[in-house]
Amino acid sequence: MTLSILFALACATTPNAPTAEAAAAAAAPPPVEIASDIAPASTVDTVTMREARHNVDVLIARLADADPRTVLRTPETAEDVLQVLRSDRLDLFEAGVATAHALKGRDARALEAQLEFAWAEALLGTGALYGEVAETTTDADLARDYRRMEQSLGRVATEHMETGAILTRRLLAAVPDDYVGYRVALDHHRLVQDWDRFDAAVSAVQTLNADSVGLKFQKGAAAWDRDHDGEVALAMLQLALEADPEFTRAQALVIGVSEDPSARCQAFVRLAAMSPHHQLVQLLQHEFAELCYAEAELE
Repeated sequence: MTLSILFALACATTPNAPTAEAAAAAAAPPPVEIASDIAPASTVDTVTMREARHNVDVLIARLADADPRTVLRTPETAEDVLQVLRSDRLDLFEAGVATAHALKGRDARALEAQLEFAWAEALLGTGALYGEVAETTTDADLARDYRRMEQSLGRVATEHMETGAILTRRLLAAVPDDYVGYRVALDHHRLVQDWDRFDAAVSAVQTLNADSVGLKFQKGAAAWDRDHDGEVALAMLQLALEADPEFTRAQALVIGVSEDPSARCQAFVRLAAMSPHHQLVQLLQHEFAELCYAEAELE
């Protein structure tokens, strides 16, 4: 998810009169500081996998501290795991994957793969935020730490993408003509930008399940990732959200593709209402409170 326009606009605003949107953003849980306890790097520009895992673990622990009692921290059923997937929260994915792995059947394997890909994308999106902050700060040491955090999140994301790919190949081998395998494959192909295979999987899913909510999301995400077409992306993401109002991953992407500051503010408030402990809410709530103030003043 590209957050450059989003973050620049958020940081450029000044608080004015409060609005319902700003109040809602400000009422979210206390934010998690974007800076983390960065592990000492082996070199200035390179983060080892061990360092990357440490850095990500520290960030996730801080996110978890904001909501320690959620029942989704110990999911027990497939429905619980589905709710973890819908939450799109970095601090819940590990428990969701562990439970899905323990469950039997094709649907459980599909959920496990979807969680791995959603986990990877959430890490990449959060890493993009760190990268954008590194570009805006004038503190050289802070910029270096933010870039290392961005690298850490990206390296760990790669592990989850690889695990998801293995699970997807097994699904497709076991049931080659089944909708579920192709639906999960869409995540992989889009994340690695294998657009030929992505388009082939889209065709397969459309044939097998044209009303798939996941297909709508994938089309919207691809419209943004590949075509940089915000209008088409928003239209498809809204269709996915109409079909599944709890589709937090789709709502998080709406923030990134919304170019109008007012629409971006509204999208953030909706995300905060859907998932108040989502990592983007935790990391950006103060900036979005300012953005909402400024937009209300302009109106």
